[in-house]
Amino acid sequence: DQALSLSRETKDLEVQTATLNNQAMLALRRKQPARAVELAAAGLRLARGFREREATALYTLGEAHRATGDLQQSREELERALVLFRERGDQVWEAESNLALARLEMKQNDPAAALGHLETGIGIIESVRSRVTSPELRTSLLAFRQSYYELQIDTLMALQDGGRDGAAVKALQVSERARARGLLEILNESGADIRRGASPELVERERRVRDEVNARDQYRFKLLGEERPDKRKLEEAERKLEDLLDEYNRVQADLRASSASYAALTQPQPLSVAEIQTQVLDGKALLLEYALGAKRSFLWVVTPEAIRSFELPGRERIEKTARHYYELLTARNEGRPGESLQARKQRIDGADAEAGRVGRDLSRLLLSPAERLLGDRPLLIVADGALQYIPFAALPIPSSGAPLVKRHEVVSLPSASALAVLRREARGRSRAPKTLAIFADPVFQETDPRLTHRAEKTERMSLAPGLTRGWSPSDERQAGGERPAFRRLLSSRREAETLASLVPRDQLFLAMGFDASRAKATSPELAQYRNVHFATHGVLDSHQPELSKLALSFYDEQGRSVDGFLRLNDIYSLHLDADLVVLSACQTALGKEIRGEGLIGLTRGFMDAGATRVLASLWSVEDRATAELMGGFYRAMLRDQLSPAAALRRAQLKMAASPGRQSPYFWAGFSLQGEWK
Repeated sequence: DQALSLSRETKDLEVQTATLNNQAMLALRRKQPARAVELAAAGLRLARGFREREATALYTLGEAHRATGDLQQSREELERALVLFRERGDQVWEAESNLALARLEMKQNDPAAALGHLETGIGIIESVRSRVTSPELRTSLLAFRQSYYELQIDTLMALQDGGRDGAAVKALQVSERARARGLLEILNESGADIRRGASPELVERERRVRDEVNARDQYRFKLLGEERPDKRKLEEAERKLEDLLDEYNRVQADLRASSASYAALTQPQPLSVAEIQTQVLDGKALLLEYALGAKRSFLWVVTPEAIRSFELPGRERIEKTARHYYELLTARNEGRPGESLQARKQRIDGADAEAGRVGRDLSRLLLSPAERLLGDRPLLIVADGALQYIPFAALPIPSSGAPLVKRHEVVSLPSASALAVLRREARGRSRAPKTLAIFADPVFQETDPRLTHRAEKTERMSLAPGLTRGWSPSDERQAGGERPAFRRLLSSRREAETLASLVPRDQLFLAMGFDASRAKATSPELAQYRNVHFATHGVLDSHQPELSKLALSFYDEQGRSVDGFLRLNDIYSLHLDADLVVLSACQTALGKEIRGEGLIGLTRGFMDAGATRVLASLWSVEDRATAELMGGFYRAMLRDQLSPAAALRRAQLKMAASPGRQSPYFWAGFSLQGEWK
């Protein structure tokens, strides 16, 4: 209102028009379509004769009339806006006008016409995106345009409902095209050295900025660890760190723009359904791919021989149930000030019972339509939205109530196409010659007895049964009051010793204590090992995923403080030939959720570094239960020669049958992502 008043005083017609358009769009969001028409019409009157402003005003008025139900008037205005945007070469608004017209056609029950507008609009967006070199900007562009793909899926499924053969197959291909594109492209360029051919100054600038990011992140964490952090210093540190991350992303974009090897890359194409059946399922597995929509969602079930599609409820209902299920499963991780042991036990018992009921509700929503198709095949899950946080292995089979893992191996995928690219990259390199590298029991605190004998109190604290592996500045239950103090994980030492006993000495790299360092983790020697295991604390930063990290030793053998964080930017720079990376730390399967891209975090980083599978956690994991699960997993994999997916299933079933471990909290927190065979 102030902007409109001031622009009228100064007789600035351009600002008046823009302000009226913005107010009209705000009125639409507030469900006030009549008011939106009034404001947009006023904006259009001021814009007459100025084609650029007129096009935007027509678009806004067309959207307002669509909301009122005056569809003919809406069509006329949107089509006029489309012509003007096209004449002036404004591709983004040309695409937006096509999207608006597609919504109009769907409102008039003409999905075929809507599909034509959507294909045009998406073609424009894909063209614009192909000219962007920055992975972050490409990902953001697609995230902001996910509504195009969501509506295209809904339109195709409407055509399928109307009897058009093959529309459901095309809808699945759109789903594949819309998701994890950033990961596909990062995996595709992993074999291309973007620094080759770049100027030495640019390569040095990248190294310098990366080191500055790490130093600033280290300083920020030091401030967070203080008993009473200085708010002003912390805000300044956050601001400088954010500026450095922006600079680092710009340097990366400059490297790609100047790289001949990057320019020679072709953009990876999502798989067709036939290719999914032959290149991913391998005659045995079954794909469950979910796409959540505002009004209705969809599940595609792809077997080696056929494809079926099912309509599910809308996003809000599914995600509300999924989030509630996750909260109940992780109730043990919530600490309540002043809560007695008896009250805590009663709360957790109640949460476990409620989790069983909510899990059955969620299973009916997600699995019931397709249960008869599942058989006992390995299940490959491509989840969407909040479903990415859910341990599908723990969901009850609708007809029997037994957990899904009782009958199936369960593996998560960012997309079916991503697995095909992972396999292609793996075929292009020789297999690592040695079996297992382990990082465990780092030195975190200056009171650690490996540095001094003043740590008896710390040791007793670290043996608490509820000790979990990690900290998250994004977790409201932690960031609100708990400082990022990393206690020693004694069970991680026992875990490492158990795993080491399964491997011949000449096939083993064992780094514990001071040796579990960032320097060792970034050593080229790691590329010699087929399996790489980290048993330590993890830090999930879902706001700035580049700052998610694993915590390694903070001190060297001389007691000097060192940077012990293995950050995501370090992980992207690794060169592994690993069949499997295990992140035996908290919430390492999670990350920043970006629409269309999924969860951006440590798992993606290790896949880019060369891991074909990553076993990571969906929540903060209880220390001793983790060590127990990992022992069973590696015995099944290394001694009994099971695949990682089959080994995880065996270990989970064994733990679920153990006294005191029946809750999925203990056994279902780890999710295998990537290769299922």
